Amino acid sequence: KMNPRKFLHWIMNIANTSGSIEIQSISLKFASKLLVHLIQNWQEDLESETKQWLELVSYCSEDEQQTDLRLAAAEILVSITPFFLTDQKLPLGLSDTLFLWRCVVQLLQSEEQIVRDTAVGVIRLALSQENTFRKTGELDFHVVNAALALDLAFSLLCELLQLWGQTGAGVSVLLEWLLKEDDLKDLKCTIVMGNDYLFDKGQANFWAEKLTEVRQLSKHLLLLIPVTHVSSCEQRKLYQLARLASDQAQLVTQLLKELPPTPEFSQSVEFTKLAIQNERISLCLKILSLLEVGNGICES
Repeated sequence: KMNPRKFLHWIMNIANTSGSIEIQSISLKFASKLLVHLIQNWQEDLESETKQWLELVSYCSEDEQQTDLRLAAAEILVSITPFFLTDQKLPLGLSDTLFLWRCVVQLLQSEEQIVRDTAVGVIRLALSQENTFRKTGELDFHVVNAALALDLAFSLLCELLQLWGQTGAGVSVLLEWLLKEDDLKDLKCTIVMGNDYLFDKGQANFWAEKLTEVRQLSKHLLLLIPVTHVSSCEQRKLYQLARLASDQAQLVTQLLKELPPTPEFSQSVEFTKLAIQNERISLCLKILSLLEVGNGICES
C-alpha cells in the first residue's frame, strides 16, 4: 500500500517525465489537489514535495511552453487560490506564495487569450472573497477582464502583504521583480555578440506590455511604502537591492554608449530593452529612497 507522500511523488514524477502534454496536465492537476489536501489535513512535513510541485507549476507557466501546459498551470492556480494564494495563514510561507503569484502575473501576460482569460480567474476568485480585501473589493469581480487583471493582481498583492503583516519582506521580493536582473544579463550578451534585426509589431506590443507591467507594479509599490514596516534584517536585504540597482544603472549607461548612432532605428530591440531596464532601475531606486534605504547609494 502506497502512503500519501509516495503517492504524491509518483503523480508528480508522471507530470515531470511524461511525453504527453495531456498526461502531464492531468497529473499535475491531480497532484495539486492532493497537495492541498495533505497540507490541510496531514501533520507531516511536506517541504521537499512542495518545492517539487512549485517547480512543476513554474515550468508549465513559462512563455516557451505549449498552450495546453500553460492553460493547465492557469487552471491549477485558480483552483489553489483560496488555499495558498490568499489564505490569511500563509500555509506555504511568504516566499513560496509570492513565487506562485509570480506565475499568475506571467500567465496574465500570455500571448494566448485563452490562457490570459483563465488566469484572470485567480483575480476574480480573490476579489469574491468577503472580508478579505478593502479597496479592491469595491470593484465588481464579475467585470474583471485580462486588461484590468494585471493591475488588480499587484493591488491585491500589496493588500495581502498588509493582511499577512509582511510588508517589509514583501517589498523586497516585489522590488526584485521590478529589477529583473536576468533580462539585463541576457541583453549584455546580445549587444556584445551583435544583433541587427528590427522588431516587428508583435515584438513592439510585447515590450509595451513589459513597460505596462513595470509601471503598474511600481505604482502599487509606491502606494504601499507609507504602511511598510522594515526590520533590520529586511533593511540589509533592501540595501543589497540598492547596491544592485546602482550597479545596473552604471551598466545600462555603459551599454547605451556602446550602441551605434540612432540605436532606436539600427538596434531597436536592444535600445528598447535598455530603455525599459533604465525605467525599472529608476523606479526601484526611487522606492528605495522613499524607504530611506542606502540613500548614499540611491543618489549616486
